Amino acid sequence: MIIFTSLSDVLIKGVEETEKLVRSCYGDRVGFEYSKRLDKTKTEFEQLLRGEITEDAYWKIVLDHQNWPFGLRDIKKILSATLKESIPGVMGVIQDIKSFPSRLPACNAEQIYGSPEICLISNHIMERMEEIKSYHPKVFKTCNKSFWSCEMSSIASDDGFFKSILKINDLSPNEAIYIDVNPFNTTAAVLSGITSIIYTTPSRLKKSLMEYSFSF
Repeated sequence: MIIFTSLSDVLIKGVEETEKLVRSCYGDRVGFEYSKRLDKTKTEFEQLLRGEITEDAYWKIVLDHQNWPFGLRDIKKILSATLKESIPGVMGVIQDIKSFPSRLPACNAEQIYGSPEICLISNHIMERMEEIKSYHPKVFKTCNKSFWSCEMSSIASDDGFFKSILKINDLSPNEAIYIDVNPFNTTAAVLSGITSIIYTTPSRLKKSLMEYSFSF
């Protein structure tokens, strides 16, 4: 069995968290405008996450249409400051899962034995990959594999994203569980046949996993 978990907003602070820093520095109006530019329904931002345009090219498009009191260098500093932060508690849950192998029933009640692999899925900017890895070596040491949207040329809410990952790992849908905070992504996983958990807190994540007979 494989547990796929979203990297951003589950294990580390995501790009969207930068809105808080922008609001604190430049006010609510600018923060709101900034957060709208990180909306995955916006074509250019989706292109950025799929690796179709560069980070600099994306923010140039944004800054050409915004009268913001900051520029590209400031945006990059804000992103870097946020990406350094971990979300407390989730790594402990993942380490517990890997430390205590148990008899894990797949979603159709077939028995899957042994400790699950933990794989990361990340809708993220290509230019930020190595930076994130340098900030969070423990995460990448603990997890078995990583699947980045910019390398897959696809984001987690795209049709076929999870089917592609299942194929790469030679898995059937009942052999995987997906964890994310984003309901668009969990819905896409469910439509691919994968059981999904919406993350809120570490304790609730443990409770949800225990419903699938994980031991802690």
